[in-house]
Amino acid sequence: MKKTIAALVLGLGISSVAFAFGGGHHRGHFDWDELDLTDAQEDQIETIKDGYHDKFHVLKKSEGAREDKRDDFISLRQQMMAEFKSVLTQDQQQEAQGLIFAKVEKRMNKRLDKLGWKLDLTDEQEAQLKTQLETKLLGIKARVEAGDIPSMADRKSMLKEFDAQMKNMLSAEQLREWNELKEKRIQHIAKHESSKRWF
Repeated sequence: MKKTIAALVLGLGISSVAFAFGGGHHRGHFDWDELDLTDAQEDQIETIKDGYHDKFHVLKKSEGAREDKRDDFISLRQQMMAEFKSVLTQDQQQEAQGLIFAKVEKRMNKRLDKLGWKLDLTDEQEAQLKTQLETKLLGIKARVEAGDIPSMADRKSMLKEFDAQMKNMLSAEQLREWNELKEKRIQHIAKHESSKRWF
């Protein structure tokens, strides 16, 4: 159940911020060219990316269940983001955060529209859901700006809260459809789990 909610909420953009800089299933979504990096900065960024690519690969191939490694991946990603941040000027850091959150918000709104259509949400329900998601996004933004990527325990707590909110705002028919969407998402994730990259 938690995996399903995670997939849906991640799709809406709640946790995408944590992965925006360097990989995960959002690999390549950050355009470093938008920051007008100097040649020296570009070289440093590439060196960091290459170094962490190898570290993520080693962790991925290490013994243990994928679920058990998630906090290790998050910790490694935090280290990588701190190194990226150290290369950027203060202005570039602010610009990068603005770009990341603009993309996350755009993706969240697009997926929210799709979810609204699939669940046949009323205008009031859509506004309520959007407000809830934007509030969550602001909380995550503040944490990421402070260099703190939410842990898996934090994410599970957020996702559990989100699912409870959905259950409270949906009609019986919408709830049935919501549960069907979650089940389809579980099947999709299970089918593609082995091909996903973590770096």
